[in-house]
Amino acid sequence: MKIALLVGLTLLTAPLSQQAFADDDFAAHRTQALAKIDGHIQKLQEHKGCVSAASTKEAMAACHSEMKTWRENEKTQHAEAVKSRIDDKIKKLQDKKAQLK
Repeated sequence: MKIALLVGLTLLTAPLSQQAFADDDFAAHRTQALAKIDGHIQKLQEHKGCVSAASTKEAMAACHSEMKTWRENEKTQHAEAVKSRIDDKIKKLQDKKAQLK
């Protein structure tokens, strides 16, 4: 069931993401992508510093816990952004359908 849902969402969002990319300015999209990558690199460097400074197993576990929390928040934000894009696309399609009637 989960696999079918995942495949369905992937098939649904792939054309939407391609359309969103086609509508946006390439330079702005690239800038956003680079900013996100830079943020991930910064967070990984912070995590590496935390692990390097850890002198006990508990300290390292705290580093991993903090990183896990950050990853979960990133995942939630990404899911919300995808849902928002899908909702926007559905609204546009509904508006287009209403105009055709």
